[in-house]
Amino acid sequence: MKNCFWLFILIAGLAHAQTYTIQTVPNVRLIDNTYVSDPDSRIGSETVTQLNQKLATLEQLTTAQVAVVLLTSIGTETDVDFAQNLFRLWSIGNSGNDNGLLILYVEDQRVIRFHTGYGLEGILPDVICKRIQQQYMIPKFREGNIDAGMLAGVEEVIKIISNPEYASEVMAQESAARSSLEWFVLIFMIAWFVILVTVFLINLSTGFFNSKEPKLPSAALSIGQWLLLMIVAPTGLAYLLGLTNSWILLLGGLYVYFNLLVVAKYKRIINRALNALGKSKSDEVQKFMKEHNSWSEWAMLFPLPFAFLGRGYKKIMQGLRTHPRKCQKCSGKMALIPEVNKSNRLTEQQQFEEKIQSITYYIWQCNSCDSSLIEKNPNDKKYYAKCPKCGTWAFQSTQKTLKKPTLDETGLLVKVSKCKYCNHTVESESTMPMLQKRQRVYDSESSSNDNDSSWSSSSDSDSGGSWGGGDSGGGGASSRW
Repeated sequence: MKNCFWLFILIAGLAHAQTYTIQTVPNVRLIDNTYVSDPDSRIGSETVTQLNQKLATLEQLTTAQVAVVLLTSIGTETDVDFAQNLFRLWSIGNSGNDNGLLILYVEDQRVIRFHTGYGLEGILPDVICKRIQQQYMIPKFREGNIDAGMLAGVEEVIKIISNPEYASEVMAQESAARSSLEWFVLIFMIAWFVILVTVFLINLSTGFFNSKEPKLPSAALSIGQWLLLMIVAPTGLAYLLGLTNSWILLLGGLYVYFNLLVVAKYKRIINRALNALGKSKSDEVQKFMKEHNSWSEWAMLFPLPFAFLGRGYKKIMQGLRTHPRKCQKCSGKMALIPEVNKSNRLTEQQQFEEKIQSITYYIWQCNSCDSSLIEKNPNDKKYYAKCPKCGTWAFQSTQKTLKKPTLDETGLLVKVSKCKYCNHTVESESTMPMLQKRQRVYDSESSSNDNDSSWSSSSDSDSGGSWGGGDSGGGGASSRW
């Protein structure tokens, strides 16, 4: 019985483990002008003192700012996104040099993340960050000695930043230890092949490929096209570029290829969306394009050209409702009938729907065979439903409180739904739950907003509080154990 009690206490403690957002992480720079934020005491006070002293000395000598953050949990957010957002919220590093570094430790994800400012990416490139983590920190973390791992990693970082000769030696050692370009190409080809074959088998089992004509709109490729573009072409290109013995040509060539691959994908999506007009509802086609509207994500990986193509894609998506249709009978071009000529082609109910703006009708006329097409587009902002009696989209509901709820009694609510076209009315009553007594809730985020002297807010991200106003482009590395 005693063991069950302690098991319950353990489970309850884990369930209430603190999950942090970037707003609830204590910004110690504003609190006591230090460098280590460890709200749950993952490391000892002596270690915190040593780290603060070492990092203060580093800033005095080099002006570089290093923030160390140890957290129990960041929920479902990735360490990279969390580190980038926290880095920019605090603005670590000097604004002119961007020489900031964030060392983020997340216990439940078992991850250590180095996030570098623009000015430290040359001194602490991703490969050096990874090397420090793997060589000095991860072995200690696996032993459960977080203090020793943090001290060892930070001391190595300080050596590299403060001693240019030592940094050159580390870079030389890293260059000698890295595999040659040929090994990289070989590993890339094997890894890419294995990963993409796995993805291919998953797609095959889920019905992604279709030997018949895909139901429009669809962005799926045929099996042959997918194998050629995703497996054969990248691995073959990597092999050919590897023969040049140039990292610039290899990485640049792969960069250009994957850019072209994504551009071709979006061109295919646009073409299939436009071809689907007339076969599928314009709302369905627009939804299809929205589902594939990930230009901002691609722009983070490939600023050129995706940072400039999203606007054109959005413009095409917004113009779908009035884009010329293709006649399903003769494949001719269909023209949109002007508003003034629509009345004689719509029923009385349809005209009423347009009058109250519950639905907008578009009428298309084929220039070759004179066939017509009527498309209806519901107006989501008008909140009309289909009348159960006459079928007109003019059914609107209102609510009225007949009796307000109290702490002792339930309330009564009446809902009246009426069709504006045929006046069909439906009334229904429902019970409102009793009011609950207010309980005082301590919210870490609200308390952080009430005390501006101790916490940063997203609106202050440009100033960075008492940090230097630095910025980061997302450089760095993460390691798990």
